[in-house]
Amino acid sequence: TEILLPSNGGWRVGADARPELPPTVDRVLLSRIDRLPQDDRDVLTAASVLGRRFSSATLATLLGIDPAGALARLADLDLVRTEAPELAFTHVLVQETCYGTLLRKRRRELHARAARAIEEHPDAERSAAVLGRHHAGAGNAEEALRWFTLAADQAEGVSALLEAIEDLDAALDVIDADAEVAPELRLRRGRLRGRTGDHRAARADLDEALELAAARRDRALEM
Repeated sequence: TEILLPSNGGWRVGADARPELPPTVDRVLLSRIDRLPQDDRDVLTAASVLGRRFSSATLATLLGIDPAGALARLADLDLVRTEAPELAFTHVLVQETCYGTLLRKRRRELHARAARAIEEHPDAERSAAVLGRHHAGAGNAEEALRWFTLAADQAEGVSALLEAIEDLDAALDVIDADAEVAPELRLRRGRLRGRTGDHRAARADLDEALELAAARRDRALEM
């Protein structure tokens, strides 16, 4: 199941199973969501695609309607609140539960719309990691890889090594294990891990990169 996972204070799309919630909490949240009017529920679940925090303008673009009325009602129910200049789910569990209720087709559609909306901005490259997450959620692996790689470039450029490693994690998540770029990505991640002092993980990446490169060479020789 594809979900939004916590990542360096933000979110990334991963293929992990949805985190287990205590059954009582999960049932209570699902019950509250199910009792919402359809329009309000649609706004809330669409917002969950944008992450823990979101802007009403982006949400309006995503839905094609003004969500102000629904957001006001959802705030009255303590499901969302204002965290200027954005809005936010009152708790990460609310966001995760809403996201988990979306059908796969609808989830991909919303992620694709979100990506298009962000790419229309002239400074879209500043949201490279977010665009990578939305393209991954939409099933656009090639575009997700491009944006995650750019996000890693940007993070490494300002010495945010852990963030760059997370972006490379995300890039590797959206490609096949034997993809042409896999050795390069693993080699790069290993180098960054070495710079952070995580030498065991760095060596594992280096070994994997060499194995993948050797396997590709062997296949080429057999052709």
